[in-house]
Amino acid sequence: MIFTIAGIKRSGSTAQFNMIRLIVTHYFGKDNVVITGSPDEAIELSNKGFVVVCKYHPFHKRLFVLSDYIFTTTRNMDEIKESMLRFYGVDNMPKRNILLMKKH
Repeated sequence: MIFTIAGIKRSGSTAQFNMIRLIVTHYFGKDNVVITGSPDEAIELSNKGFVVVCKYHPFHKRLFVLSDYIFTTTRNMDEIKESMLRFYGVDNMPKRNILLMKKH
């Protein structure tokens, strides 16, 4: 079984991931749950019978198709830009985030 948390960065996906992780671990037991950020690992471990919680930002078709539950987040783009500036600072902003900010 795969629980996927997929949302745009800086949208609250980490908070959502932590809530889902705690609920799933409480319900299924910590020995039966694996946490990963790798879609391929999530699929492989699910096939071995583990309950998997996977947080992954980019779209991954196989993970999308094979996930039993998908949780996503959304946030206003202006709020995301402000969050990125606070998190990274102007001088340390990754190039791909700068491009995102210019598009919107």
